[in-house]
Amino acid sequence: MEADAKVRQNESLSEVFLPDAEEEISSVLFLQGLNSPEHRQGLFLIRKEDRDAMAVSYNHIGLASQAPLDFGYHDLLLPCVAGQEVALDITKLPLFTSRLLRPSKGLYFIPFEGFKSAVHKFENDRALLKRRVYSFTCASLQTWFRKSAVRNAPKLFINTSKKFKYALVERAEVRVCEAGSTICSDGEKGDTCFYVASGEASVIKNEKNVCTLSKADGKRAWECWWGMIESGGSSSDRVASVKAITDCVILEWTSVDHGELRALHPRESLLFDHVAIRHLKMLSLHGPGLLSVNIPTFADCGISFMQMLTGKFDDRYFSRSEEVLTEGE
Repeated sequence: MEADAKVRQNESLSEVFLPDAEEEISSVLFLQGLNSPEHRQGLFLIRKEDRDAMAVSYNHIGLASQAPLDFGYHDLLLPCVAGQEVALDITKLPLFTSRLLRPSKGLYFIPFEGFKSAVHKFENDRALLKRRVYSFTCASLQTWFRKSAVRNAPKLFINTSKKFKYALVERAEVRVCEAGSTICSDGEKGDTCFYVASGEASVIKNEKNVCTLSKADGKRAWECWWGMIESGGSSSDRVASVKAITDCVILEWTSVDHGELRALHPRESLLFDHVAIRHLKMLSLHGPGLLSVNIPTFADCGISFMQMLTGKFDDRYFSRSEEVLTEGE
C-alpha cells in the first residue's frame, strides 16, 4: 500500500481532535451533508472495544444504537467506521454526523485520496466493500426510520394516526442516491413512489425542470414526493425523470405497498391521490397536449385542425372513485 495511504494512529492527530486533553469536548469528525476540512477528509476507524468513543447520528438523532445487530457486518462497519460512504463513492458528502466523544488510542485515520488510490488496484474487493457498506447503510437507515416513525413522519402525513405512520414506514425501502445520479428515467417501467427524506432532486420532463423535490424551509409538504401517478396505477411507465441534485436518502413504496395501505387506511391514503393530481397539473404544463394523444376518432386529421381543438379543451383532473359524469344529468 502506498505510503500516503498507510494507517495512522490518532496520536499523530491529537492536536486536531483534542487541543486540550484535560478539557471535555466532543470533536466533530464529519457533519452530515457538509464538506470536511482538508485535514479530516478520510476514513476514521475505531477498535470494537472503543466503539463507545464514537457517536454517529442522522438528522440529529443517534444511529449507532439503532444499527441492526443481526445484519452480520456490525463489527466491521458503523459505528466503528466514519466516512466509508464517501470513501467508496456511495455519496459525495458525509451522510452522517460523526463525533469523537472522548480520547481513544484505538482511533485510526486513512486519507480519502490514499485510500481510493490504493483500493483502485483491487477492483473486486472494492466492489464487495461498496455493496456491503451500501446494504448496511440502507439497513441502518431503515431501522432509524422505523424506530422514529411517529416523531419523524413525513410532513404530508403529520396529522394521520400512529397506526398509519407505522404501516407507512414499515413498508418503505431505503435508497441512497449519489449527487448527479438518476433516481428514475422518463418512459422506463416503474410502479414506485418515493419520499426525499434528505437532499434535493430535480423532476425533468422534455428536458425542462418541472420542480425540485426537497424538505427545505418554505417547501410544502407534498413537494418532497414523486411517483404517486405510477404507484397509484395510473401509469405503468415513469411519467418523468428524477435526478439527484445533492446526495439523497429516499424512502420508496411499490404499487403493492400502495394498495395495502389503501385497503388498511383508506382515509389517510386519499392524500396520495391529492398529490398525484398536483403532479398531473404540473406535468400538463410541460407536455405537447392533444397533438400527442392517440385518439382513433381524430386519426389522420390535419395539424391545423388538431391545434384548433387543443385550444378548445380544458384540463380536468379527478381523484380515484370520483364521479366524472352522471347519466341523465
